[in-house]
Amino acid sequence: SLLGMLGLIGVIVNDTIVMIDHLNENCRSRGFSIDVMSTAAAERFRPVILTTLTTFAGLIPTAYGFGGDIPSIRPMVLVMAWGLIFCTTITLGFTPVLYSIASKAVKLTNLEPENLLGKKAGTKRNVKKESKA
Repeated sequence: SLLGMLGLIGVIVNDTIVMIDHLNENCRSRGFSIDVMSTAAAERFRPVILTTLTTFAGLIPTAYGFGGDIPSIRPMVLVMAWGLIFCTTITLGFTPVLYSIASKAVKLTNLEPENLLGKKAGTKRNVKKESKA
């Protein structure tokens, strides 16, 4: 079942990367707002659900022994199938919420998003101060 979990992690990381990339593109082009976030998440909902359901449907015969039974791989396939359903709901519901919280935190701390990746850690945006002249 550990191999099934490893495969599941790969699929979920891929779904999450696709979701975050789509959220990034929409926020860059249309600005950051709750409406943009919900629209972007809704646009990715159908493709993620369809890939999850087709993968789940492909794993179910192996997991429950339809058309033959291989007991040694049953735990791995069960972990992948049901973990995929659970983690997809997390990806579709939790990822946009975490993304919006992280984006607001970046704006509040006045850090450049590139600096969060470790390029120039700790640097802040150049903010022009008004002169009292």
